[in-house]
Amino acid sequence: MDDVMVSDFTRRIFNYLVDSVPDNIPVTYGQVANDVGGMAWGLGQNLGVIWEFCTANGHPHLNAMVVNSDTGLPGEAYTPNGHAVTRSEWEQIMNSIRIYPWDRIEIL
Repeated sequence: MDDVMVSDFTRRIFNYLVDSVPDNIPVTYGQVANDVGGMAWGLGQNLGVIWEFCTANGHPHLNAMVVNSDTGLPGEAYTPNGHAVTRSEWEQIMNSIRIYPWDRIEIL
């Protein structure tokens, strides 16, 4: 992640998601925007940075916790397998997020 600058806003989103893990409940773009600040439609770039961080460091994709309020799934730009995730794939990702030791992880 040396070539990616992590903003304070991205850190706040990351920490918000980590704090949400014990609930094992997805959060909508609107909820993140309301709780962290910003606009729901403007979160994609920050979630992309979180995806890059997680991928580069072998962590589950924490950004997958953020879902569209209509579909209950991550946005169409989240394509970890080259396609939009299916509900079954997403449920597996959510399980891996739930059991991961996030308390040891800090985004820099």
